[in-house]
Amino acid sequence: MQIILKWKRMADCIDDFLSEIESIAPAYDMPLFCFVAIRKPDGHHIMQARLLLLDAAPGFKPKAVFETTNILAGQVVIPPTTLRSFLADFAAGKVSVDGFDLIFDHPEQVNATVTRFHDEGTREQRRLPVLMVKGNDQISYALQPDTDWELRAALLPYDSLNELANDYRTGPVSGDGASFAVVPAPVGLVDYDSPVHATEATPTVRISRRLNPQDVSLGLRVVHNDAVIERRTIAGPAIQWEMDGTVLRGTTKLSVPDGSSIQCILRYQGKALHFGHLYDHERSTNVRRTILQAFDPNLDAIGCPSSDHLAQIGSQISGVSASSWG
Repeated sequence: MQIILKWKRMADCIDDFLSEIESIAPAYDMPLFCFVAIRKPDGHHIMQARLLLLDAAPGFKPKAVFETTNILAGQVVIPPTTLRSFLADFAAGKVSVDGFDLIFDHPEQVNATVTRFHDEGTREQRRLPVLMVKGNDQISYALQPDTDWELRAALLPYDSLNELANDYRTGPVSGDGASFAVVPAPVGLVDYDSPVHATEATPTVRISRRLNPQDVSLGLRVVHNDAVIERRTIAGPAIQWEMDGTVLRGTTKLSVPDGSSIQCILRYQGKALHFGHLYDHERSTNVRRTILQAFDPNLDAIGCPSSDHLAQIGSQISGVSASSWG
């Protein structure tokens, strides 16, 4: 399904984006501004930048500022309480970080959009809202191969402009113009290795320690023989929670038919954040058999009884020795 993006002025997108992440915003204790800029006569102009909303691990330190004659790169922590004003400054075209004034040249017309379900998140089965902003071309000022040779001569050498950008987590620098994106990190996930053994399943999820586990709920769909046989919701207070390193781990137990798979959907304050399919890793589904059983539960039409039917037959012939087959 193609997502149609609605482009607006950046100033008009700030409220849309902050509203989209409002419920999970307490998890982000360390917004990290990452940038690569080029020096021009009037100052440093941003070529590529990202604001990563992080739930930082203890002891995390941003990379030090990198500077050559013409190139500047850095990672700067933005206080969470100033996030809105920082974005407003960015929309106005200039931000001040670590003693540097960074200019973001962008057109006066519409140049920003908020996507609530970015493709990268969809591929990972998680909700990923992103604020994206387009800027004017800057890479044409980074003459090549001059710029890459300048980076190779630095005290801490890089082989290319894109290596520098990737190391500072801005994403690759392209010829499509400068860009800026605000990207929130995951605040919760379904554990794909949640234990499922025969008829007992233990769906397991992890969430940021800064979120309220009482606001979590799990949506469950139990699938057996290619059909949904149960749907239910388990509220946060009914989930067992404990600290697991720097995150909260939640578990719950349920009984399912042998050979079932479970779709587990992690939700927070009514919004689905992530989902995963859980199954018994020690058992592999016979896809052909599953398809046939959808139309012929006992497989009588092809003379191949189901496991339940085999058990019934087995009880009737349990007294017959192997020699009877010879």
